Amino acid sequence: MQITGGTVAVELGSNVVTGTTVDWSQVLVGNYIIITGLIFEIAAIDLITDPTHPTLTLVEDWPSADNPTVSNYVIQRDFSSQHRLPLLNAGDLEAAALFTRAMMIIDGLLSISGSTTNEITITQSGHDFIVGNALRFNGTDWVKSTTSSSTTAIVVGLVSAIIDANTVRLKTDGDITGIAHTLTPGTVY
Repeated sequence: MQITGGTVAVELGSNVVTGTTVDWSQVLVGNYIIITGLIFEIAAIDLITDPTHPTLTLVEDWPSADNPTVSNYVIQRDFSSQHRLPLLNAGDLEAAALFTRAMMIIDGLLSISGSTTNEITITQSGHDFIVGNALRFNGTDWVKSTTSSSTTAIVVGLVSAIIDANTVRLKTDGDITGIAHTLTPGTVY
């Protein structure tokens, strides 16, 4: 399912999207919004502060020099359950952008090399990870998991070793030993 209708405005360096004449009552945190071909994950929704101009908070800031003061948009709501790949339906708008996002997620998952039963090696230029960091894949890069939303709190694994400035080893399952962490056994995070 996709949500369209009305217009949105966003500014360079901001992560807030403001809607005009929109119905975002079925938008969920974790949905994607596509504006001028760029895809962003939705971190928060505010339908109450100004009901005539509801806002979406994105996980990342708007990076484009092209600041659409008024633009059409598409919100994608259908995803696979395990890796949150966007699911396309006949007639969906922005299908090329959504397909590209799905391929980037798959590529990131497939590019995990050196896998053993519960550890993977990740190569990412200039990472700033340290042993014990909880990581997730955001569709483009490996990033630190945060507890600011259910979307960013997803954890694929914990950094178990720093190989070099561009490579880390990630423990993905099993007993976690020898890594300083604040996790409590038996607790769902």
